[in-house]
Amino acid sequence: MRSLILTGSIGEIIVSWLMVALLVADLVWWPRGRARLLARADRAEASARP
Repeated sequence: MRSLILTGSIGEIIVSWLMVALLVADLVWWPRGRARLLARADRAEASARP
């Protein structure tokens, strides 16, 4: 019984840190990804004009 409680706690710690890592990765990636996306949209808009 005790090993199940410890395993559950360790599992929760792992999931919590995984969520923190994903949040940090998203915060770091989003500005660069957004800038690239907007640059592509501007190029597509410019090439679509006659």
